[in-house]
Amino acid sequence: MIIDIYDKKTQKIMLLVWVISVVGSGVIYSIVKPLSRTDVDYIAIEGNFQLNAFFSDQSMDGESWDTAYVFKNFKFDIPDDNYGLILNNTDKFIIIKDCEFKCKRYSDSYGIYIFNSENIKIDSINLKYCDIGTNIINSSNIEVSNTDFGTNSRYGTILENSTNINLNKNTYLGRSTYDISIRSSNNCSLIQNKMIYSGLSISLQDNPSSQLMIDSSNTINNQPIYYYENISHLNINFNQQIGQLLLNNCSESTFSNAYITSTKSNVIITNSKLNHFNNISSTESTGYGINMHNSPNNTFSSCNISENNVGFQISYSNNATIIENELSNNSEGIYHEYSNNLILKENLIFNEISSEVVVGLNLDHSNNNTIDSNRFYSHYEYEGIGGKLYYSEYNSFINNSFYGETAIHNVYYSPYNTYVNNKFINCSLSKSILLADEFDSSNILNGKEFSLNRDKDEFQVEDLTDISLLMLDNCSNFDVSNLNFSNIEYCPIIINDCENFTISNLNIETKGYGIDIYQGNIGIISDCTVYATSYAIYFYLCNNLTIYENEINYSKNGIYIQSSDDITVSNNIISSIRTNSTSSFSDGVEGTHSDRIKITNNIIDCDGQGIYLYQCNISRINENQIIMSNVGITLSSFDDDDDYSILGNNITYISSCISIIIDGVQITNNTLNETNTCNYHGINDDPNLPENDYIDNFGLNIAILLLLMAFSITVIGLIFLKIKKYENKELISPTEFRSQIDPTELDGFKTTKDQNEATEHNETKELKE
Repeated sequence: MIIDIYDKKTQKIMLLVWVISVVGSGVIYSIVKPLSRTDVDYIAIEGNFQLNAFFSDQSMDGESWDTAYVFKNFKFDIPDDNYGLILNNTDKFIIIKDCEFKCKRYSDSYGIYIFNSENIKIDSINLKYCDIGTNIINSSNIEVSNTDFGTNSRYGTILENSTNINLNKNTYLGRSTYDISIRSSNNCSLIQNKMIYSGLSISLQDNPSSQLMIDSSNTINNQPIYYYENISHLNINFNQQIGQLLLNNCSESTFSNAYITSTKSNVIITNSKLNHFNNISSTESTGYGINMHNSPNNTFSSCNISENNVGFQISYSNNATIIENELSNNSEGIYHEYSNNLILKENLIFNEISSEVVVGLNLDHSNNNTIDSNRFYSHYEYEGIGGKLYYSEYNSFINNSFYGETAIHNVYYSPYNTYVNNKFINCSLSKSILLADEFDSSNILNGKEFSLNRDKDEFQVEDLTDISLLMLDNCSNFDVSNLNFSNIEYCPIIINDCENFTISNLNIETKGYGIDIYQGNIGIISDCTVYATSYAIYFYLCNNLTIYENEINYSKNGIYIQSSDDITVSNNIISSIRTNSTSSFSDGVEGTHSDRIKITNNIIDCDGQGIYLYQCNISRINENQIIMSNVGITLSSFDDDDDYSILGNNITYISSCISIIIDGVQITNNTLNETNTCNYHGINDDPNLPENDYIDNFGLNIAILLLLMAFSITVIGLIFLKIKKYENKELISPTEFRSQIDPTELDGFKTTKDQNEATEHNETKELKE
């Protein structure tokens, strides 16, 4: 192991180098010691042996505070991703005083790192720009006082698995995570520390009885920090603004009337139960308004939790009750993970902030919760989600109101949830929510009832005028006709696992999908008019469907066919399919991973690809009229021996485009009406295709290969001839060279040496060439 004190001016200031070699396990200890103890990169010491060697020129022995080893007046200029001072496995008495630690900005560097050591005092030092100022792990009997922690990027001080640590009269100027983080440590005291912006965190789940002494002389943003440990049956009325509120192992107590703002975690609760928090205002936290861990059966009422990154963070804490609170403008209102039996009732969860995703309630691995009579509101312009479920089961949503973009979003595997008598206003629902067995017709969407049909056979749905959404699940032999859906935010027709059906004469205007069919078999969609901002008609895992004589206008995409077979799309008008974007385009008919697709006699007008098929085998594209500005027809990634035909299509371009992109497909009798440059890739079986635009990919590849081979042979031959030329050439002397040229060409060559050098230069140049 190497211990070094590296000095940037090593060559100038190094006075002495001690090398102490120890035979045993092949370990060599070396200490490099500069004359000046300023402008040092880092010092790393492992064990008492190295520590004694480092201070061997001093009379102190480190056996007591009176004879302690002293690091004084060092100035550390710490490299990126490194440490200033490392002390590992020492029990000698050490004082670190009047030193400066400066890291590179935004680097992953530590000021002081102490591991498995004891009896250390740190006093009156200055740390700047470190990722972590002081990191103390598995250590004891350490004091840090009168220290300026400057603007470190993550933590000022970390105490982890340590005992008898005292932090006194230190200043923390704010950082992105926490000023002081205490993790599973015992018998530590904090007195008169001044924190700005981030504050204190405690993580004591493995040790509820930690015996921390943190009094209100510690401040955050000039407000006192209140820490309570091992108390019960108290009624604490703050009636004032405070810096932070922290609880560990507290029970059956009431905390009320506190205003807390602008820390990393305004309220931290750990290992505590059966407490009541009333009229707590927690605002503008960059992390959590209230952070509760391993704390069951706590109640929050009449609290204002607003403008935090996360309002409530609740983890491993069962049976929480949150009732009659206001949660406003948090990026995430409540994040409830690995906790069960939450009662969330009569709260206003209001989000009207600009954020990528605003979530009111997020249930993550969270079961048997009751969500009752709450109002979820997300401003429509933002991507708001009222409720979000992930691996969460047997939850009940009852009597809630949802207003915003997405009411409830089932992210992944969250079955057996109940939805009864909820109101959904100007918002959409995840299809998995609608298909939940316990989603019944008592729910209201935009003031209208749902028409939910499950497990039915031989029926008709027609001429309904007062429904908001039609869903058919596991039904057969039915007709849907003469329905109107206008100016809605969601997909109005959802068909799941149904067969032998017809859908006709529907008028749909929506900001979502128009018609969504999953596992539909043997069906017909005809005579419908669809305006949709997403896919007008969407198929997934379907078979034997026919879509004909429909009109699709002003949709983001026309018809999308995914993993479905035997689909016929014919005699439809698919017009004005636009994204209104310069970076993306919309397709008329798109199919992926599907077989036996027939697309015939359609009129398609779009800004993307008129027809696009990806891994769709044995398909027919015939007699379509395509008006487009990008690509007319694209076939991609299919087997070479598949049976395709592209026959009799009329393709008109409105700007520079590629008409057909295919390789090895029968293409005949297509017409290309060119407005600008058009290209065709395929087999030249179509007499209507212009010769100059035709490229036979196979022939082209052979031609390019032959051309490359000819070029390579020519280059090799020229090199060979050049080499042979100089093998047979005899070099002449300068005198002979001079006699062969015009004397006027020698102007400027005044000496024989100059002449010889010029001759040699010319010959060398010619040889190089």
